[in-house]
Amino acid sequence: MKRSFWMGAFLFLWRCEMKRFALFILCALVLLVSGQSEAAMGISLDSVHQILERLEGTWYDEDGNAVLTIEGNTINGCEVVGGDRLANGPGSGSLDFIIGEAAGTRTLRIGWLLFGGPGDYIRLNDGEALQRTLNPACSESVEGVRLGMRTRAVRERLGAGQELSRENACRAGDDTFAYGWHYPGKGLIVLHKDDIVTGLVLLPESNLYFDRSGLGANDGRHTRAPIRCPRSPWKGRTTIRWRSMRSLPGSSSRSERMGAMSGSALWRINFW
Repeated sequence: MKRSFWMGAFLFLWRCEMKRFALFILCALVLLVSGQSEAAMGISLDSVHQILERLEGTWYDEDGNAVLTIEGNTINGCEVVGGDRLANGPGSGSLDFIIGEAAGTRTLRIGWLLFGGPGDYIRLNDGEALQRTLNPACSESVEGVRLGMRTRAVRERLGAGQELSRENACRAGDDTFAYGWHYPGKGLIVLHKDDIVTGLVLLPESNLYFDRSGLGANDGRHTRAPIRCPRSPWKGRTTIRWRSMRSLPGSSSRSERMGAMSGSALWRINFW
């Protein structure tokens, strides 16, 4: 009798504990699913819409084909319903845009480099760089090479330059250029990223001049002229600057001066 009583009590307590354990597991699963749902939502929809506003326009590939049209809160006519995995920095970033289609949702990874100049571009799913216009307007160039130009066009115009790298860098005074194409015979470096020209450098030995302003490597501030390129509402900066290559008393170690000085110099133009 006593044995059956204790056995019954044990079974009763065991069932209670199992119910509590099952309830605990259920709560844990609910919290896990809830957390995953919040993670899937990513950033707020308002933030996504703000990014879309910056990317608005039709974006073309190198052959002139319209690949993406971003208008309002849509990409190629499909509504953007969310965003995730935002990587953001000054003028550059990337985001997973979640769009709604008839068959459900789809994710488009779009990266961008936007400084309000002719070199602006985006990339869809880490593919080819896309530009808002086929021939970005910029009044300054060197040997016909301008900011925003495709590297294929540069190669057709100047030929293939020496590829710069950390192991094969070009040094000019305190400046070291570890990427881009170097044309030693011209004293020119063409900086590029994702097959888009992002900067031009005239080295001290260069006999070239900027096509519009006529500035050369040994010109100083007294002949300095501004460069005019399209600017965007988000304060893009396109600059042309002269850097002295000699250190003067009281100057910094990098000796960056915007005045007319004697000595070797270089001009650099870029869109940030």
